[in-house]
Amino acid sequence: ELDIETAAGERRTLVREADTFAARLVHAGEEAILTARVVQVTVDAHGYAFAHQSFGQWQALDEGPFEPVAWAEGTTPVLEGRQVQASFRFEPTGGSAQQRVRLSRNGRQVEVAVDASGEVQVHAPR
Repeated sequence: ELDIETAAGERRTLVREADTFAARLVHAGEEAILTARVVQVTVDAHGYAFAHQSFGQWQALDEGPFEPVAWAEGTTPVLEGRQVQASFRFEPTGGSAQQRVRLSRNGRQVEVAVDASGEVQVHAPR
């Protein structure tokens, strides 16, 4: 019994974390449009952080809704190949570089993807 409940709880935690991450990505895309600056979200093993481009330089966006976020203990991003980080980049035009990251927790995975039009989707196996 406990195993099923624990597994369900773990899945809920993972999906909630993916949904929160996706919402923050949407917010980053909106920020790029509103400020007419490129906004980047960098993901690594520890969490994710925001930055924007200003006069050709990357500057941390780290106040309010853009504070860096740590993954919940037990959640890890699955990055392609030997990458140590992945970046989601949002353009002021509303477009984006296509990117996806899978979040893993106790053998379960949920994918968060951004397409070229800047649309963010969460693909969670039910």
